Amino acid sequence: YPGPVLLIRRMRDEIITTVEGDVSSNRGNDLLVKFLKFRYPNLVDGDSEDAMWEYLAAPDQATKRAMWE
Repeated sequence: YPGPVLLIRRMRDEIITTVEGDVSSNRGNDLLVKFLKFRYPNLVDGDSEDAMWEYLAAPDQATKRAMWE
């Protein structure tokens, strides 16, 4: 499907995780990474995928902002 897609990634409540309370195991992370790899295959390589997983595993916005400073 090449059209627009809306993903809502929950962070604190009502999230499906493989390890309870661990944001890095949010099942939405896998869905997002697979979607981006399929939709933008030239954008997602080994380095960018590692950075994406690190960003998605960050427990809060302050940690995410610190990654880009």
